[in-house]
Amino acid sequence: PQAFSEENDHHHKRLRHHQRMDEYIRTILTAEQETEYNEMIDYKTTVMDELLTALRAGSITKEELHLELMGLMEWFRAAMDKLLTDDQKSILEAMHKEKDDHWRKGKGGFGKHAGNQDKIRQEMYDVLGMTVEQIQTLVSLEELFKEALESLHNDFVNGIMILTAEQYRTNVVDITTSFHEQKQAVFTDKQLEIIEIHRALARRFMRHTRWGRGR
Repeated sequence: PQAFSEENDHHHKRLRHHQRMDEYIRTILTAEQETEYNEMIDYKTTVMDELLTALRAGSITKEELHLELMGLMEWFRAAMDKLLTDDQKSILEAMHKEKDDHWRKGKGGFGKHAGNQDKIRQEMYDVLGMTVEQIQTLVSLEELFKEALESLHNDFVNGIMILTAEQYRTNVVDITTSFHEQKQAVFTDKQLEIIEIHRALARRFMRHTRWGRGR
């Protein structure tokens, strides 16, 4: 019961954060923007509900859910970028920075490797015993993946590509699926086995910390 209570508390804190963010965004929107924003929120909520229902029914796997949610959130991020003016974006960025600084001050940063992604990456290479060629290939694939998502985002925001929400989501899912398949091919069977063990341990850790059930 205690674990469930803490999990619910963590969930409600996140919910309150999103509600406050939604309220703040509405204060800087014009009436015309708010109408479009409402449609975007309704669409996002509907799709999320449909995906979660499909997961419970066994129609999609957790991996497929994660892919679809990524597509949805990437679309929403691009749609917001297209909706807001530069001044409005600056206001939101300043607010995000203030909240991030406040959070980091209260939590003492993001952890022992905060801001040191290179060290985390090198540790992964070492644990897996990756060759120089594997590392170069992986880095190249990651760069191409980021470039593909960024290109899709910019082309959509700048009106170069006219896409529906569904089409944007499909593009993201296709790009991400292709990346994952190419990334898998870089590793040996033994390395993939080690990766899966680490993922299993991470999932177990998440279930027993504040990021899962709470502490």
